[in-house]
Amino acid sequence: MMQPTMRMIVLLFAVFTAMIAGAQREARVHGTSEYVLDFNSRLSLREAKEECIALAKNNAIKAEFGELVTSDVVETTMQSDGETTASDYVESHELKARGVWTEQTKPTKFDVDYFDGKLVLKAEVWGKAREIRQSKTELKWKIMKDGNGKRVATQMFYDYPDKRDKEKVYVTFKAPTDGYVAVYLTQWSADMTDCLLPYKKNTSGLHPVKGGQEYTFFDKKTDPSANSISLTVDKGDREKYQVVIIFSPNKFYRPSDIEEKGKNQVLSSSKFQKWLISQQRDEDMVVEKKFVTVTKPKD
Repeated sequence: MMQPTMRMIVLLFAVFTAMIAGAQREARVHGTSEYVLDFNSRLSLREAKEECIALAKNNAIKAEFGELVTSDVVETTMQSDGETTASDYVESHELKARGVWTEQTKPTKFDVDYFDGKLVLKAEVWGKAREIRQSKTELKWKIMKDGNGKRVATQMFYDYPDKRDKEKVYVTFKAPTDGYVAVYLTQWSADMTDCLLPYKKNTSGLHPVKGGQEYTFFDKKTDPSANSISLTVDKGDREKYQVVIIFSPNKFYRPSDIEEKGKNQVLSSSKFQKWLISQQRDEDMVVEKKFVTVTKPKD
């Protein structure tokens, strides 16, 4: 029988060490949280309790694995009579736990106190969590609109009063491999998220794409089944939206909480965030976000 050489032993050890290093780390975690519920809150006591417990789990994961930080910069350009009058740069940072809750190891402790006319909810949790490692898949995508006879990349739109002048939103997208993509739109001032893709007519809940091929979503000229998208300002002179694009080589489906309202597929933003966190157990999933500003044109 051939005896392993020292070089072979070192090589095997190196491979084994690399496999261990590449594996996702799991750990026992413990966390606490407080949630203040006042009488103006739109959440019920049950919903606030669930939110408080979710925060405790999130804090437990962050304490063990840290946070992922994502940022987005939006340039808002104001124009008057065709001339640029001002530019506004808005930078947003988002923090999320670098892991997912996998198992409860001890019953959750939950208390409610009454202080200064408000309910103070307190939660303490014990469990196991698994580290999230960001996928290295690189996506190429832009938010577009029609302007001056051509389609241009932008994160600034106008809400014109005449429907014929409404600026349509398009998204160009390209992934390096075959997979599935979804696009969601969150209205920043409201607890509302709209599933833009897969389209409402798509009963499978999946939107497959081919690697290396560029797509333009929400363009009825190239895809008759597409929905046309335009953004509005509901209050004041300016509104902020967030476009969320999700890609994975593995199948994932629309949230079960989605409701159909007219041409839209909507759910609360809190439910969308919970669904999104649960989906990111998929190590290959990529989630990217960009802000869009919508303003009413000056008279």
